[in-house]
Amino acid sequence: MTKKKVLIVEDDEMIRQTLEIELKLKGHEYASFDNGGDAWAILEKGQKFDRIISDFIMPGMNGLALLKKIRGLRSTAHIPFVMVSASDVAEQPCREMGGLFVLKPCDHEQLIETYVDSWPSAT
Repeated sequence: MTKKKVLIVEDDEMIRQTLEIELKLKGHEYASFDNGGDAWAILEKGQKFDRIISDFIMPGMNGLALLKKIRGLRSTAHIPFVMVSASDVAEQPCREMGGLFVLKPCDHEQLIETYVDSWPSAT
């Protein structure tokens, strides 16, 4: 398994911390934010990530708005993006922008294993 750098964007502190623990246990690096605006700011500054896991419903910039910005910037458009949400209203637009969608509740260990450890890297 290759170590990856993952951006976590999740406003639920417990879920965010669980994802951080799972990533750390598997030897991955991560940065985490509780809203899309802060996550976007670090991406705009050129910080590089191999994967992005984002919630949909968050204060400020939601997950779909973040995905749209990511796909619109040449340096980030290629990053594999997984949206995790309790609401399936974002599923179709997420997929249309090349993201994957996972409905909450989900097994966080399985989420990391499937979309971080095993998912092929973007080229």
